Amino acid sequence: MIEDVRHAIDGGESKTYTFTIPEDEEAGLHWYHNHVHGITAQSYLSSLFGAFIIEGTDSDITKSPGVEGATEVIMILSEGYVNEDKTVPPDGVPMFNAAEDWDAVVNGQLWSETKYEFNQGEAVLFRAISATSYPTISLAIPSSNVTFVVLAYDGLPTPEPEEVQVVDVEPGGRVDFLARFDAPGNYTMTRLAKPGPFPTITWDIEKVVATITVNPVDTDVPADPLIDGVELPEYSDNLKALAEIESVDTKTIALQMKIGFPLFQILKPQVEQV
Repeated sequence: MIEDVRHAIDGGESKTYTFTIPEDEEAGLHWYHNHVHGITAQSYLSSLFGAFIIEGTDSDITKSPGVEGATEVIMILSEGYVNEDKTVPPDGVPMFNAAEDWDAVVNGQLWSETKYEFNQGEAVLFRAISATSYPTISLAIPSSNVTFVVLAYDGLPTPEPEEVQVVDVEPGGRVDFLARFDAPGNYTMTRLAKPGPFPTITWDIEKVVATITVNPVDTDVPADPLIDGVELPEYSDNLKALAEIESVDTKTIALQMKIGFPLFQILKPQVEQV
């Protein structure tokens, strides 16, 4: 993490960050975003973020059996509120004025402009990032027989591939998952309804994330379940060694948050020595 909450880049300005990636760095899906205090919410609502992917090592899931060759789709999930004429409300944080009229945003585009096209039987590796603070984003394709296969959380492969109907992406988290569309037609990927903590926002409604068109093919479509044949890499020696280190001390830190100006206030943490 690179954190400098005092440094702001104004419109028309630029700053270049140079990273040196160690050869034994874990492969995986990560992301970056602006974190200047006081304007972070407005920045994420303006889609000032992006994916940061490390690949090419032994832990790279894209090179794994059953995954290699799949079509990669990066989805950075967020929210926004846009007027009917596609202008943005000028005052405050739009989401707090939007009630139930907020829009799902993917890669800086409104859901209505997020469209994917695949062929029947094509394996797709969705690489989902939650660029939001609340709530957990639950992705599904309702009224279909499409099953997801979860491969990695937060850049690290799961011990075993997991077959699910709903993929949960925690705030700030990342999930890599496979999907295959065995039947041609039109599909809709949605964010399922979630209860939220703020009375000014209605999270408890389902929102469309993207529309998907699957074209028919003349060739045979795979009949085996998608999860068959998927083999994920083991954790690296670095992570195995870290897991074997015995803890010498443990602390429990409880943070409390309340709504206040400008948005949230973090109360004094309670630290408990265990």
